[in-house]
Amino acid sequence: MHHINGIVEAKKKLEALGYEIETPDLSENSGYEGLSDEQRAAKKDRLIRQHMDKISDSDAIFVYNEEKKGVPGYVGGNSLMEMAFAYAQGIEIFLLNDATEMNYTDEIYGMGPIVLSGKVDAIHAYFTGLPKTFVSSKSPIKLRAVSRGMRKAGIRTRVYPSPHLQTFRNSR
Repeated sequence: MHHINGIVEAKKKLEALGYEIETPDLSENSGYEGLSDEQRAAKKDRLIRQHMDKISDSDAIFVYNEEKKGVPGYVGGNSLMEMAFAYAQGIEIFLLNDATEMNYTDEIYGMGPIVLSGKVDAIHAYFTGLPKTFVSSKSPIKLRAVSRGMRKAGIRTRVYPSPHLQTFRNSR
């Protein structure tokens, strides 16, 4: 949450391009003062679960990894956990910048992230370059299930309802 202003700006850019964006709880870094260790752990547990739920409902995650603590492209512990969770589900992982100077850089790149080289709108270029898959359903749940299933199988595609949906009736 160190780069909250950049995260909010990236969200606005992506929403302007037509994407539905979920961000972490923007108050995440506050409200720890005076909490016991148990209360801190309970709050952190709630926040982690919220993040994971959002990732489970997403087609991709975007890690806003600007310089932090003197490390260019810094990826912290929470972001690394979220990347691993997305990776396990076959969800695309986007990194704003290269992540090169951390003890776990090999693990980061082992998950196959797409590095945007500082260009948030490169996400749009990536998705519009994917092949389209049409499904004979308009149900958002079914479309998401097909998208997720294809991603888990390693097939990257954009999933849409068929433009030629017809209703068939048994005419006995």
